[in-house]
Amino acid sequence: SIDEIRNLVRYNFSAQERCVTIKDYQSRVPLMPGKFGVPFRTGVLEERNKIVVYILALDSSGKLTTEATSTLKQNIAEYLADYRMLNDYVTIRNGRVNNLGFEVDIFADKSIPKGEVISGVVNSITTYFDINKWGMGDNIYISQLVENINNVSGVLNVTDLRVFNK
Repeated sequence: SIDEIRNLVRYNFSAQERCVTIKDYQSRVPLMPGKFGVPFRTGVLEERNKIVVYILALDSSGKLTTEATSTLKQNIAEYLADYRMLNDYVTIRNGRVNNLGFEVDIFADKSIPKGEVISGVVNSITTYFDINKWGMGDNIYISQLVENINNVSGVLNVTDLRVFNK
């Protein structure tokens, strides 16, 4: 019937696997075959009616780097060309890495050695900011970090937390 055709068209249109929205582009890049290379993290934004894909890679020591190879950028552009809308202009750029530093003031339990408490706090912050837990552009909630530090053995209370960009 005509109603069945209308419903089938509506549901099958999305099955064309086209990138129409920003989320479509965000989910399409990780699906690129591994033989072409895959960035460690991607972020997609619309800037001045252009789709901009920001990418981050890992260096040989496993640290984030903003220097992705031109081959990887070209491969991503060619891969997305098959899925983008005809009037979409897609550009690939290097992402930005923010190196954060922290100063934490705490009240500590005097019965636990200071070195053990400090080590626990440093490990808590390092674990919280593990790059494998975060996506590109994710919000950072300081209250969650303070809660993690408060849960370290020997920490009675966090009195101050200062964050700065290195």
